[in-house]
Amino acid sequence: MRKQIYFLLLSVLLSIPLGMKATIVDDPDVFNFAPFYDPSSGVIGLSLTFFPSEEGDTVYIPDYIYENNQYKYVVNINTGAFYDCHAKYIRLPNHLRFIQDYAFHYCCFLTTLEFTNDISDIDFGEIDDIVGGCNYVDEIIVPLEYLSNYIEDPDDRFFPFYLFEQLKGKRVLSQYNKMMWSDYKFKVGGNATPFYCTGINGTTATTNSNVNVVPANTAVCLKGNDGSVVYAIATMDNADNVTVYSNIHNVSGTTCLTNTLGNYYHYYNGSSLFSTIGTTVCFEPNSAYLLTTSSGYITVPFN
Repeated sequence: MRKQIYFLLLSVLLSIPLGMKATIVDDPDVFNFAPFYDPSSGVIGLSLTFFPSEEGDTVYIPDYIYENNQYKYVVNINTGAFYDCHAKYIRLPNHLRFIQDYAFHYCCFLTTLEFTNDISDIDFGEIDDIVGGCNYVDEIIVPLEYLSNYIEDPDDRFFPFYLFEQLKGKRVLSQYNKMMWSDYKFKVGGNATPFYCTGINGTTATTNSNVNVVPANTAVCLKGNDGSVVYAIATMDNADNVTVYSNIHNVSGTTCLTNTLGNYYHYYNGSSLFSTIGTTVCFEPNSAYLLTTSSGYITVPFN
């Protein structure tokens, strides 16, 4: 079915700018399909072979076609199926198993590809093999419940920009790295409990533990055991506006600090305080440390 939907609805669902009209195409009659069989996996279904290039800014590929009292699932996108497509946003079908190289070749308007199922079950090469001839897409969206499957083997595929529920970084907690920093709004998952720090006043840290999405450019303190693996996941969800004071320092590259001035603090110890750096300590990228001229441990107040 083709729906003409204006900004009021699409701005909520798809973040389409004011004044833009888009066509959501989910009508099987718009697409060309052919029978598909992969002998190596035994997968049987339909291959999407052609989509008219002029149809729709936003395209929802149908999950299946129902004919002859049978559901026929779309399991493959063929080479050239979206050649020179004008679409900006394409949502892939739930039962997709294969994407052939050059499936979206010369789709110069395309900004977002949304995967709706486990991408570890989809056979495709590099993103620049299936989307070529123009700039890379800006967003690759993957359902959060399948994120761990992707993390296990992240080098198989190249995603040019991680957004929405995508992996931004992984931290194995050590004695010296129990703070996390990201340039993007993010959530923290894994075997740790997060709260975020916004500044230091004397020997007291300013913190907040009542948000689900951490604002960008904010340090997150982690309560967890050494060896716990913590994931930072970038998100487009809303976050509080927070001012981070200059006494919290972002570590963008490996940084080694000493305590010669007696004013560096680090390592949230799980007992509501940060202790001083006694010797030279090296911090990993995307972590953070605290700085204050007051002496003594920095305490973390909790209600």
